[in-house]
Amino acid sequence: MGYKTKTKQIPSRENVERNTNDAIKKHFKPEFLNRIDKVIIFNYLSEDDCRKIAQIEMSIVGEKLNKKGYSIRYTDDVLNYLINNGIDSIKGARGLSQLRRDKIEDPLAKFIVEKSTPRGSIFDLDCKDGAIKTSIIKPDKKQALTKET
Repeated sequence: MGYKTKTKQIPSRENVERNTNDAIKKHFKPEFLNRIDKVIIFNYLSEDDCRKIAQIEMSIVGEKLNKKGYSIRYTDDVLNYLINNGIDSIKGARGLSQLRRDKIEDPLAKFIVEKSTPRGSIFDLDCKDGAIKTSIIKPDKKQALTKET
């Protein structure tokens, strides 16, 4: 049974093991296979694993901003957006870093450069209508600017 990317359907462990072993036997010669001691098949990510990985990705953003004198706050909806759009059952969490860069870091960098965002500002992220929305709370005026990414 074939599985498509961007699916939440997880194949059974026995199907994964059988398909993996079949693919290995088709791809490699027996002479090479005889030299392999063990094949390790990793488990799929649980929902809790996905949430932890998304939090790590957001902490990367926070650390980068802190080094430049900014702060970040974000809602659970932002984490859900990252999980739903950056993780799938075939590729795992590999797409999460790219999504973080494209949808969060790049727009924040543009905000900093184009809006001359002063140091000490807080970027407040939320997800509405399937898009990340950024509000900036400036340190002196407490005025919020909003942009959709």
